[in-house]
Amino acid sequence: MRRYSFLGQTSTLLFFARWLIAAAALCAAGCQRTPVTSGARIRGAVTSGGRALEVAGRDIGLGMVQVGFWPVYEDGQELVAAAMAQADEQGNFQLVDPLPAGKYLITVRQWDPYPNVDKLQGKFDERNSKIVRQIDSDLELIIDVAQPRGGL
Repeated sequence: MRRYSFLGQTSTLLFFARWLIAAAALCAAGCQRTPVTSGARIRGAVTSGGRALEVAGRDIGLGMVQVGFWPVYEDGQELVAAAMAQADEQGNFQLVDPLPAGKYLITVRQWDPYPNVDKLQGKFDERNSKIVRQIDSDLELIIDVAQPRGGL
């Protein structure tokens, strides 16, 4: 086996292979998501005039209606999505983890049929949405994109 010098010590490729495997294992262990167990459970529906938003290609994973919750900070911190959910064919959505209490900007995007085409034309994205809601406890939201501020 070919030998290499590393920091003045003679090492083999086996040393490097073991080091890389250990580093990868530590990275994978540190990247595991810890489930959130406290906070508000959020579910609801996204509609337009009371009807679910239709998207082409939903059945093959191309089209979707996406609902986002972005914490609103009074000190001007950059917006970062706290949670995202995907609405089903009937427009229903549910967040996987509870949201911590706070004020949230709610976004809606109708990706149809490809993720780079928002049929709502950005009207409810993080730059333009006017849907802001204080969330302190479990909540069911009915968002109607045909109404100003989503009907909320």
